[in-house]
Amino acid sequence: MGGKASILMILGFNLIFMVAGYNYSRMTMGAIDNEVEYIDQNIAHNIAISGANMAANRIFLSKVWTTGYNNTPLFGGTLTVVVVDAGLNKIVTSTGTYKSKTHTVRIELKPSYYSKFGNFYETISAYPATGDTFNGPLSCKWYPDHLWNSCV
Repeated sequence: MGGKASILMILGFNLIFMVAGYNYSRMTMGAIDNEVEYIDQNIAHNIAISGANMAANRIFLSKVWTTGYNNTPLFGGTLTVVVVDAGLNKIVTSTGTYKSKTHTVRIELKPSYYSKFGNFYETISAYPATGDTFNGPLSCKWYPDHLWNSCV
């Protein structure tokens, strides 16, 4: 009777470990599939963001640029950028595709003026010190790291 019980116990433990190993393997494969899916979606997102940045740069260099990009290869995927001229504004729609994933980014660009800055400094004779306060947007051609301690 002791030999039969030992064999049944060994077979029972083998069965338990086989089921546990199968479930662990299935869970690991699911995690890998999720990671691959996430990476593919992230690459498609990065392609779309890069296309929006490329278009914004071209519009900055030439205000009349509306050519866009059509199925341009980038990072192993493709990039399509459409630029719509809406008067003073430009609407940029950038679509990045990588494998089966697609991500779309839409931005609107409009003109801006220096008069929006509450504080505009070409040069400065005295750097801000502790407790100095700047209220509103700040534009400066000096380096803000030249601060004496910290300003508000």
